Amino acid sequence: CSLCGGVLMPDVVFFGGALKPEVRDAAQRRVEEAGRLLVIGSSCQVFSAFRLVQAAQRAGKPLAMVNIGPTRADPLIPE
Repeated sequence: CSLCGGVLMPDVVFFGGALKPEVRDAAQRRVEEAGRLLVIGSSCQVFSAFRLVQAAQRAGKPLAMVNIGPTRADPLIPE
């Protein structure tokens, strides 16, 4: 920042970074409230994303995934 000399950072999580607890908890609540889960464009290599697929699968919710390549969550998605 030209005013304070601090480093400007976007509000994103880079690979290997951790989600803010409030973001993680909000995502978990949304999965719990949802009737189904559609995952688009994620390999689910990051555990925070994979955890949401696991939660939906354990709750018996319908799951679908759209991704170019294989994903960590493929075994959880029905054919």
